[in-house]
This record gives sequence, structure tokens and C-alpha cells, in this order.
Amino acid sequence: MFYTSCGIDKKTSKGWRGYLLYKDEEGKAKKKYKTFNTKYNRDAKKLVNEWRDYEEELSKRDIQYTTVEKAIRDYVEGQYALGQIDTVTYQRNIRQGEYAIFPYIGEESFYEITSETLQNWINALAKRYAMSSVQGFYAIFNKAYKSAFHQGKIVKDARAGLIMPRNTSKHKIAYLDSEGLNKLYSLIDGGEIIGARNNNLYIPICLALYGGLRAGEVCALRWNDINLATNNIYITKAEKQIKDKEGKNVVVEGDTKTYSKRTVPMMPQLRDALIAEQRQSRPNEKDYVCHWRNPRYLGSAFQKWSSRNKLDSVLGKPITFHGLRHTFATLGVKSKMDIKSLASILGHKDAAMTLNIYASDDEQAKQINIQNLGNLFAEKQDSDF
Repeated sequence: MFYTSCGIDKKTSKGWRGYLLYKDEEGKAKKKYKTFNTKYNRDAKKLVNEWRDYEEELSKRDIQYTTVEKAIRDYVEGQYALGQIDTVTYQRNIRQGEYAIFPYIGEESFYEITSETLQNWINALAKRYAMSSVQGFYAIFNKAYKSAFHQGKIVKDARAGLIMPRNTSKHKIAYLDSEGLNKLYSLIDGGEIIGARNNNLYIPICLALYGGLRAGEVCALRWNDINLATNNIYITKAEKQIKDKEGKNVVVEGDTKTYSKRTVPMMPQLRDALIAEQRQSRPNEKDYVCHWRNPRYLGSAFQKWSSRNKLDSVLGKPITFHGLRHTFATLGVKSKMDIKSLASILGHKDAAMTLNIYASDDEQAKQINIQNLGNLFAEKQDSDF
């Protein structure tokens, strides 16, 4: 579309109203209006010229108007169709969009959205959600926007200069301290779960506490994933709850959370528990190790059990099933395990993530570590580091 002229039409209560003059397909003269929130006429003229240049560039690119909501839905659905994301991620992205993106900026023009609009959206989210959640919501928008930008569909990058919320408080994780661990040991003493109708929670507890497995990974584990000869467990899949086409909850087996496969070496406590279970149940190699198929049901059952038995984390609330994984990781850091090895066992993408979540910041740990460092300095150095 070619704009024949542009100018300032009149001053309004909201600023100066500019226009672009063009001819439609039938050759009839038409005007497009936009109000500029500025005090002076000279500034409005500058803005209307920039608007004209922008619209001309858009017309050259043959871009069709679309809203933020439609653009994001189309992008996420496209990624799902190509197999770039699994069903769980697809449904999570759409669900998060429906409460954290679309109500705020869903009706905005996707290709013309401004930095100010994006910043206002981020600021609004920061008042309601934690920093990590805001970053997650923004990432959904950013992936769709970045794709459009690289395709040349966006003239001016509205993401430039955006300020994300700062993390003003240290994230606290729920894990079992020595008192909590002793209580847990007393509740599972001898391989029998105390205060439960059956023993179905025992092996899942061992896998999470002694191996750092996630609930979905526990539910997907089969006996042929365990190699006693090499003393390793091979984590390749995870069970996940999704909604089918009719909106009903179903469980499917898919990739792990980070789409990676990993090897978890067994400590004696976990190895002994698995050997005892194998001897008792005499399973086939393709049988599931645990009773549970749905990780949400497993988490719920464990939560009810920990609540009944007042098995509390360091935060003073009943420990969750995922809290057992936190306990494994926390003790791994305290034992001075190599961080890269710990990150690999946990299935983290990098060691930095493990450090950010689990690195100790308590005064006692710092005092012990500085004394150990002092001992190293006091030693006679016979060779270079």
C-alpha cells in the first residue's frame, strides 16, 4: 500500500491526531488516523512521519494484522505439530497464556505492539507472580515474537530495553533436615511403610530420596532400566498427565523434563531396596518398578501420608514428594559432591542451575568451609596447584 501523504489533523484532549492518506483498491481516497500523546505540534509531525515509514515498511512485507493471542496460539500449535514440543508443554503454554498473557495483551496487534505495552504487562505480572513465573510467561511470548522477527515480519523490535523484575528474595526450597530424615527413616524402617494401607510408597520414596528422581520418572521406570552389574539406573522417560481431545485427564509416557537421558548411579541404600523388591515381586524386565502410573496421584498419596505422620520440611510444612528430591540434592551439596556430577544425576541442564537452587548460604556452612580453606593455606605447598 502506498501512502500519498500524511499530516496532523487536529489537537485532541489526548494529544495530536495524525493521518495517513492512501487509495484503496478501487482508487478511492482513504484516511487512517492515529493519536499521538505529545504536547507540541512539531513532535507530533515527527511521530506521524515515523508512523508513515513504519506503515510503508509493513505494506512492503505484506503482513496481515493479527492479535497477540492468535499469533501465540498459532506459533505454539505449529511447534507442537512439528514435534518441537510435547503435549504437556503445549497444553501448559496455552493454559499459561490464557491467564497470564491473553487477558493483558491478547487483543494488542502482535506486529505493532510497543515496548511500553510490553513493559506495562511485565510490571502487572510482577505484582502477582514470582520472578521465575514472570520469566516463564514472557518466554512464551518471546519465542513467538522472536520467530516473527527473524522472518522479517516485525519492523521495530519492541523487546529492546525491557526491564524484567529482580529477584528480591532468595527462593526457599523444602527439604528434610537431620531431624526430618530420622523421622522418615523410622516411618520406613525395614522396608515397611508405617501409617499407610499398603507398601506402594516405599520404592518411590527410595528412588526420590536416594536417587533424586522426579515423580514422572519414578512412574515411568521399568526393571530393564536398572542395571545391577554396572550399578546404574538409566532415566530415559517420564509419565505425564495431559488432557485428551475430550478434555479428560490421561497419562502418557514422554521425554524427561529437560528432554535428556541420564545415568543415576545407585548408592547402597537404593540398590539394597531395589534388590529386595526384585526378589519379592519377581518381575519381568519390562514391568514397571512401581505401582504408580500417574505422577500426580503418587504426589498426592505421598502428601497425604506425610501430612498424617507430621513429616515436615525445614519450612514447617509437610514434605512433598518432590521435596525428597530436594533433600537428595541438598545433602549432595553438603557432602561436597562435585557440582557437575550432581547436576548430571539430577538432570539439570547445567551446573549453574544446581548451584543457584541448592548452594548453601547458612552461616555454619560458611564457617566450616572457611576453616577448611584456612587449613589448605596453612599446609606446606610442595607443588603448584
